[in-house]
Amino acid sequence: MKAIITVNMDNAAFTENKGSELARILSLLAGYVSNYEDLAVSEGCKLRDINGNIVGSYRVTEEDD
Repeated sequence: MKAIITVNMDNAAFTENKGSELARILSLLAGYVSNYEDLAVSEGCKLRDINGNIVGSYRVTEEDD
């Protein structure tokens, strides 16, 4: 099982401080996944920047790469 997280940092929300915006998004994701005792394959969500734009995704797969 693998968790795949993708974040596109090419928009305005990342202009001033890429690190803090990425940290904010990952912190929200951490809160989301911590609510699940068992993560199911295909479990996932869209990731949004501070402006509400979809900038990435999170999902669980069975891949072993």
